[in-house]
Amino acid sequence: MAQQEGRPPLRLRPHQRLRDPRDFQRVYAGQEALHGPTVVVFFRVNGLAFSRLGVSVGRKHGNAVRRNRIKRVLREAFRLSQRLLPSGFDFVLIPRRQVKEYRTDEVRDVLLRLAAKLPCPGEGTREGRRRTDEPPGASDSGVRRGVSRRIVIKRPGQDS
Repeated sequence: MAQQEGRPPLRLRPHQRLRDPRDFQRVYAGQEALHGPTVVVFFRVNGLAFSRLGVSVGRKHGNAVRRNRIKRVLREAFRLSQRLLPSGFDFVLIPRRQVKEYRTDEVRDVLLRLAAKLPCPGEGTREGRRRTDEPPGASDSGVRRGVSRRIVIKRPGQDS
């Protein structure tokens, strides 16, 4: 395959992979997900200059041969579209069970469509919704933020 001029080869380096179970747990704990017809994409801002990928394929998808094939297809789709995806995110791709066959071009199209719905890092994510005007560490001072106030509706003629 000939390399395009001025562009480095599309590779998925080891530092671009999520391998530690704690990294997967952090992404899941962020509770941010986009649902496509073939995959569910969990995402979380990682604070790095590049995006990282994790793939999770459960046993319900079939035997080890089938699961490994699905993982290869998902990784290849990410590798081919990594320049078009926003950087600074950790992604965990989970395939849907209803799909009979996973094809790289279909998964890549879904990734690109879902990437258009991603917020900019720090904006629109649960982490980015924190107050930006409070000093660092102020949210750890025991004051509860984000709790809605209780609204009491009084009936006519009711005092108190």
